Amino acid sequence: MDVEKLQPGVHLYYPGLGVGTVLGIHEVQIAEESMKMLVLESVSQAVKVQVPLNNIEELGVRPLVSTTRLTKMLELLRNPTPIPKKRATWNRRFRTYTEKIQSGQPTATCEVLAELHQIRLKKGSLSFGERRMYDKVWSFLVAELSIVREVDEAFAAALLEKVLEDGTEKIQAA
Repeated sequence: MDVEKLQPGVHLYYPGLGVGTVLGIHEVQIAEESMKMLVLESVSQAVKVQVPLNNIEELGVRPLVSTTRLTKMLELLRNPTPIPKKRATWNRRFRTYTEKIQSGQPTATCEVLAELHQIRLKKGSLSFGERRMYDKVWSFLVAELSIVREVDEAFAAALLEKVLEDGTEKIQAA
């Protein structure tokens, strides 16, 4: 990632935090070493994080998706892969979902949301852990969608809900 483009006000995606706004870069003294840190503030939570500048890519920090990539993400949600009748245990799914979210890959995050959405519809509700993960991924996608499309979060949430419902109708019709 080009450090020159990491100016205050730029939006980035950070796994586990979602969309964040760059507040700046500053140096931190750790033991005998000086380390440059990127400071991000979440757009959806009152949270700030400091990310070592030398390994932001390894941590999954990325620019927000392009409008073309966003359209592909929405198509993935509109045409989800049906979940198998026999699913893995929650512990195994939790690990898989967490790995996908931590990867920072937008399509992986969409896969998690699509699968949890299908489970919610099939069972009528989600367990506490599933619900927390669903809400987390939902907020990440709504924030990125609203910034990339330059719309407010309520409109982005309504659009995301519509896309998920379209996908549900396709699965139920199959």
